[in-house]
Amino acid sequence: MTASELVERALTAAGAREDLAAFVSLDADLARAAAAAIDARRRAGEPLGPLAGVPIAIKDALCTVDQPTTAGSAILRGAKGEGYRPPYDATVVARLRAAGAIILAKTQMHELAFGISGYNPAFATGETIGVRNAYDRSRVAGGSSSGSGAAIGARIVAGGLGTDTGGSVRIP
Repeated sequence: MTASELVERALTAAGAREDLAAFVSLDADLARAAAAAIDARRRAGEPLGPLAGVPIAIKDALCTVDQPTTAGSAILRGAKGEGYRPPYDATVVARLRAAGAIILAKTQMHELAFGISGYNPAFATGETIGVRNAYDRSRVAGGSSSGSGAAIGARIVAGGLGTDTGGSVRIP
């Protein structure tokens, strides 16, 4: 299976599970370009990292140079929704990229990771306020890393990053 095929499967799954409200940003073109680059390197016989082509999701508290970082805060999202664009990747994100992982999306989170419900009215989508549980949509995913938990639980991505201070990774 190619990296491009993996990314397309993840994008299809993300589209089919928009009801979860797991993502705050998803750049399909960026993910497809990263996958195409990995596929080209594979065809050329170049060495690849251990995570080459694996789509993952990143909690929006972690900086990414090519996608907005808001930490679930309306202030960092900006008046026009453009989001803060850091000039660097968080160290863990840079290491994942170096291993070949493809950053598919940034995930919803409790504002500034200060809570355990995943409820964030500043990032409500439609009638959904808070990230929904991947197995029971009548429940929230819980935890400030709820978007990552829901995306992994719904098998949209193979892995994701969260952070934990008071249960943010352990609750979802």
